[in-house]
Amino acid sequence: MKILSPRDIIIAIVITAIAIVPLVIRHDHSLNTVVVRVDGKVVMRIKKPGSYNVYRNGKRITTVVFNGKEVRVVNSTCRLKICEKMGWVKPGEEIVCVPNHLVVRFEKSRIDAVTW
Repeated sequence: MKILSPRDIIIAIVITAIAIVPLVIRHDHSLNTVVVRVDGKVVMRIKKPGSYNVYRNGKRITTVVFNGKEVRVVNSTCRLKICEKMGWVKPGEEIVCVPNHLVVRFEKSRIDAVTW
């Protein structure tokens, strides 16, 4: 009685790997959009890396820098610059500048599943 040949084991490993790879590699679409709110209103949605000036009542209050994975605030007009000192933040974190009424955070995905 033959149990398994080395060829059968290799085939089983390849099939298992093909089945597991899509489960391990996640396409998290929630990471690619940053929402900037001023006075509770969405003033911009950032999807591409770059630097973006944020205005309140016609005056620039800060600059938001997005590198595609993380976001930060630079050149803020607030006195204490706590928002700048937050540095780079990742999804799940947010930047709040109370004097400028500013909130910067990653937008949650509304996609439940991705079909291949």
